[in-house]
Amino acid sequence: SSTNKGLQAFGILLSVVLGVLVGHYLIYWCCRGGKDSCTKYFARRQLLNDTYKALPETLESQHHELDRLKHHTELPDEEKKEDDEEEQHGMLECEEEECQQSTVGWIKCWVGKTLSRFHKQTEEEEEEADDKKDKTQEVTQEVGGL
Repeated sequence: SSTNKGLQAFGILLSVVLGVLVGHYLIYWCCRGGKDSCTKYFARRQLLNDTYKALPETLESQHHELDRLKHHTELPDEEKKEDDEEEQHGMLECEEEECQQSTVGWIKCWVGKTLSRFHKQTEEEEEEADDKKDKTQEVTQEVGGL
């Protein structure tokens, strides 16, 4: 008899809690904009799914466009620059091993590195100046042609 009353009280409590939850959900759905927010959520999810599916095609077209622009502007590839720098860095490391044998070797190595860096900087500055001069001439010709 006492277990029967306990189960009956538990059933009533469970029914009341479920009734309150269902009532809260219905009020949210009808009166507080639940229908609109759910519709917006599902539309956003659909847009994200479509975007993720189209992403490889978009990346492919962006890659082709970037290659076209690189070819048009004649910019060097970054990968080639990195390979050249790694080769030069490797040569300097070999020199460092030789330089550790004596103080004179170390000084020669240091002077060589410093001069090579300076020479590299001056070459880059000369190239930039030539590029600016070429662009200036092109613009001057275009303006003169108008």
